[in-house]
Amino acid sequence: MPRPTASTIRAFRKTDAAAATEILKGSLEAAQWTEWGVSELLGWSGVVALVSEDGRKVGGFIVGRQAGEEAEILNLAVTPANRRKGQGGALLNAAMDEFHARRVSRLFLEVRESNGGGIAFYEKHGFLKQTPSISVWQSSTGNTKQNFRKSPSRPT
Repeated sequence: MPRPTASTIRAFRKTDAAAATEILKGSLEAAQWTEWGVSELLGWSGVVALVSEDGRKVGGFIVGRQAGEEAEILNLAVTPANRRKGQGGALLNAAMDEFHARRVSRLFLEVRESNGGGIAFYEKHGFLKQTPSISVWQSSTGNTKQNFRKSPSRPT
């Protein structure tokens, strides 16, 4: 089992937007956002945005948004060199802790069906697949999405 890297989780700053878009270029399974779009998201109400940092270099990020008692993970990406070293899990856990502190009772996310690594990652962290209530959502590229849900509280 890989050993977690020694990274710091901190709040996402507008100055991190360029690093986030670079990370996305190497993370084609993640939602692709522009630098402007990332910066714009940070101003929305209910946003939780965090980065993992090794020294002074951003190695990953997560962005989620709360609406009432529900929240959604909008994007999570880690540089290819930092995958399977604990940064994604640390980011996800920190975001879940923040949502739990905000009294969020349900946390949702979408993963492309073709993203087997992402599906395994979220299942490992306790997310459960949801069956579509009306129809399966499909993007313009033909990628079918899987919906997941979880309570943001984690076992102690």
